[in-house]
Amino acid sequence: MLTDRQDPIIDYANNPAREIIIAKWVPRAKQTVQIKFDPAILGATAQIFAGNNTRVPLDSCVIDGQAWVQELDAGALYKVCIQGTERKTFFEAMAIDEVQDVTV
Repeated sequence: MLTDRQDPIIDYANNPAREIIIAKWVPRAKQTVQIKFDPAILGATAQIFAGNNTRVPLDSCVIDGQAWVQELDAGALYKVCIQGTERKTFFEAMAIDEVQDVTV
């Protein structure tokens, strides 16, 4: 990984068929998360909680067979659960992909 404190010297054989691309990673503050339910329990309510705050959900949705899309803080931990069932999933919003897929 290249940081601002580095001045790399790249020494390689000059080959026009080979490219070297140096890119700087720009961390994102938000991550788009697509939550899928497998199998979908149509009509059930899903809730998402942040960190260890499991008393008050951030949001909820009625499962309709479609993915539930959320914009979440990158680097934070979350829990998605389906009310009235034991189904739940814990995950970290990673901010490394355009869209992070989570299955409950």
